[in-house]
Amino acid sequence: MSFSEPNSHHLRKVLIFCFNMKKSVTVAHRMLKNGFITITPSAENHGELLNYEKLSDKPEIDDKTFERDGFGEQPLYLCNVATCDEKIIGYAVSHYTYSTWCGKGMLLQDLYVTSDFRGKHVGSKLLKAVAKEAIENDCHKLDFVVLEWNPAQEFYKRHGAIDLSSKEPWHRYRILEKNLKKLASDCE
Repeated sequence: MSFSEPNSHHLRKVLIFCFNMKKSVTVAHRMLKNGFITITPSAENHGELLNYEKLSDKPEIDDKTFERDGFGEQPLYLCNVATCDEKIIGYAVSHYTYSTWCGKGMLLQDLYVTSDFRGKHVGSKLLKAVAKEAIENDCHKLDFVVLEWNPAQEFYKRHGAIDLSSKEPWHRYRILEKNLKKLASDCE
């Protein structure tokens, strides 16, 4: 995607849309078709995010699955999108979590702003929209992971985030599909 150089006129026109099945499925589908999928990574489309994160593995999810999971009967994630002149310039994908220690929480899966609009408060608006959604739905925390080289760590710290890896003795683990299936097959 190409954008003209952002200026104050563009910034005034930045809108945040919170996609929610109950609110505006028509708008959500229109926005998906008009550009959201062009910047998000998927099996068909490597997207700007994939290049930014310097990842060589392509995503295993396809566009239809991504759309179904976010806009089907029981959406699995929430999506906030920032637009300028009807072009998507950033997005935040989040979903609810639960902790036996503090109850309901939210996980910010992705927050991405296209390079032309970084440093223009778009990321802050997206993060604030996610925080508002979390608070309005009784979440007690917002968790996320940041790549160790990503300068966005300072952005998050300015917004009150703490680096748990330096404060608490937690390690994050993942069981991938192959081992997950094996584990599930051993269940009686």
